[in-house]
Amino acid sequence: MRSISAVCRVILAAIIVAGSTSSAQILVRIPGLALRPMLFQGTPGFSTTPPSPIDLGPSAVGVTTPHAFPQPLQINNPGTAPLSISGSSFTPFEAGFTAESLFLPPISINPGSTRGADVLFFPQGPGKRTIQLSIIDNAPGSPHMVEFTGTGVAVAANDIGIILDPAVAMVNVPAGGSTTFPIWLLAGMSSTNTNVTVQCTGGPGGTLCGLDHNTTFLTGDSFGSTRDKILVTVSVPARSALGVRGIHDIGWAAVFAFGIVFAGRYRRTVVLFAAIAALLIASILMISCGGSSGVGGVGSSNLVITATPSPGTPHSLNVPLVVQ
Repeated sequence: MRSISAVCRVILAAIIVAGSTSSAQILVRIPGLALRPMLFQGTPGFSTTPPSPIDLGPSAVGVTTPHAFPQPLQINNPGTAPLSISGSSFTPFEAGFTAESLFLPPISINPGSTRGADVLFFPQGPGKRTIQLSIIDNAPGSPHMVEFTGTGVAVAANDIGIILDPAVAMVNVPAGGSTTFPIWLLAGMSSTNTNVTVQCTGGPGGTLCGLDHNTTFLTGDSFGSTRDKILVTVSVPARSALGVRGIHDIGWAAVFAFGIVFAGRYRRTVVLFAAIAALLIASILMISCGGSSGVGGVGSSNLVITATPSPGTPHSLNVPLVVQ
């Protein structure tokens, strides 16, 4: 009984020896016996930061996203043994690692460690693009697929394009509030050293539209700036202010109606001239006070964002704006 009890009181002294294989060695001490090695089998893991799917944003068809601003990708090993990567490939070939990433298998990532790489996007057609990165490794579930998405935009060679961020269908803003949304300027193939000025107009009466920057520099060379993201902030007046404008315009309409009735009722020449003069003065005052500019309010309208390249012709983007 005592010997069995002694055997049951096992004291383990574990020494994990890291290596290039997914295993570790444990030394076990049993009372009355020498140290004996036992093989412990660990398991590598696989995950990415950010997780799949990963948005690469928009780019002109045939143009690579800026080399200086790639999409970072981290491959993580959350397992208990080294992760060994033996191969990787993009399908279709519309994205790839930068040369500086040096992501060249075979690659080994220790448990709890990560391996960084940078990804560039070069769409070969317009519209939404879906790209699969296949990574062959020794973790369960291999090959692991990492999905990337992006948007190809048809832009004429030696020209620029302007688009609303593909994730934004329309812009909603509360009356009396503001909101911010992104737009993109894209360089077409072969365009070089193009200075672009951007301005924003439109919306209901009293709308303010601002840009985080209104000038940029584009080039069709991927080692330069092939695209630029601009943040647009739009603010609309409160409903009370919009209501005052509506009452203001109704008042001018009442002045017109009164003048017409007054002129029709009194036929004398002097009175008729006086009525015409009153209508003329009212018209001048209404125009000078902005009554002809239309009434803003809750509903739909458009913002117009214009990008003017130098040299080149302006390009306009109509952004649907819904005031709630």
